[in-house]
Amino acid sequence: QLAWSPAGDKVAYTCRKKTGKEYAISTNSDIYFYDLKTGKSENKTDGMMGYDLNPKFSPDGKSLLWLSMERDGYEADKNDIVVMDWKSKSKTNLTKAWDESVTGDVAWSKDAKLVYFTAAFRGTKQLFSVDAKNKSVKQITKGDFDINDIVIDNKNKLWVTKTDINHNAD
Repeated sequence: QLAWSPAGDKVAYTCRKKTGKEYAISTNSDIYFYDLKTGKSENKTDGMMGYDLNPKFSPDGKSLLWLSMERDGYEADKNDIVVMDWKSKSKTNLTKAWDESVTGDVAWSKDAKLVYFTAAFRGTKQLFSVDAKNKSVKQITKGDFDINDIVIDNKNKLWVTKTDINHNAD
């Protein structure tokens, strides 16, 4: 998985730099930044021992988010949304206090104030948002259907794919 920075000068990518048996039993993947100007990569999640996946730059380029599990070797760990401030390099777990696990797509709002995400919830997959400042989680959809993909935030509307027992992804 990779994401281009809005300025186009860096690429964030996911990698598990292990080999052999260590690769097979570990779930410790990391998020790296590749700087196109210097040609160097830097591990931004060093010390975070679980899966770190799906990096996404904020539209303003000030932050990067990704999905993160806490423990190595535990594939069923809770999946959280972690945001790193680009300048300070400080990391904040936005969904740590939320009792569910993020299980699908993640996307920034255009103003970078919210993060939209999907999660399995009570037998369906629903759309949620989390406030990037106060970490409050809000359920947006509710019903007997699944929200699978967050397509785009455009003109004050969020486009998603929805499936149910009678319909494919609409």
